[in-house]
Amino acid sequence: LAHLAERGAHPLLADELGLGKTLQVLSLLLAVRPLSEPALIVCPASVVPVWSAEIRKFFPGTTTGVLTRGRRFDETPAPRVWIASYSQLRRHKALLESYKFGYAVLDEAQFIKNPKAHSHRVARQLKARHRLSLTGTPLENHLGELWAQYNFLMPGLLGDVRRFASVFRAPIEKQ
Repeated sequence: LAHLAERGAHPLLADELGLGKTLQVLSLLLAVRPLSEPALIVCPASVVPVWSAEIRKFFPGTTTGVLTRGRRFDETPAPRVWIASYSQLRRHKALLESYKFGYAVLDEAQFIKNPKAHSHRVARQLKARHRLSLTGTPLENHLGELWAQYNFLMPGLLGDVRRFASVFRAPIEKQ
């Protein structure tokens, strides 16, 4: 992950549950390649306590903030790591225009698999030096979901959605 970050790539870490994606990412953010800007981790609401607990366990003393109705990105001093559910990120989208992160991490990134959905559009607004996506299921229904993930990570890499569908998705799914 550090090698990819140093090269300007924005990885999609897709492996099975329980193989250590959380610890790998926290190690990158807080030990291997920490940045001066805060990191943002976006995940389902049910996983917010897991991220908080893992930070406390492996990186005690790291200041964290959980985005809620009462806590906003523009807090001073800013926590080292922000954790936000996808729904809280959507609620705070007005603040995203003026805020930059060192890392923007999407956990359970299949939540942005639909490029027309609000979650996808808000995630694309995030300003971050580095982007990472974590998922155990990068594809559930069709190749367009993979395009949506890379549209967050590296916009334009796979062309626009129509071109991707005609050049890659349709021929591959036909096979």
